Amino acid sequence: MSFLKKLMENLGRYGFAIMMAGFAIAVVSLIIYMQSRYSGGIIKTLSFGFTVTGFSLYVIGRIGVVLEKRAKRRNAAGAADR
Repeated sequence: MSFLKKLMENLGRYGFAIMMAGFAIAVVSLIIYMQSRYSGGIIKTLSFGFTVTGFSLYVIGRIGVVLEKRAKRRNAAGAADR
């Protein structure tokens, strides 16, 4: 099995969990960023980075959920044709 096919399969399987983890990371780090936005230092920089990372994970997980739903529809349509 090719790497890309295996990656898409796992992304579809764990997409919802990835999406929720990304959302939680983004919300918590956004709260920390809003608390420290007027203070200088490394906390502000790190929390902004974690916010972007959490949002990216959310988007990747959402793509995985869409791919899983699309695969289920294809399988259902293929089974109906037989």
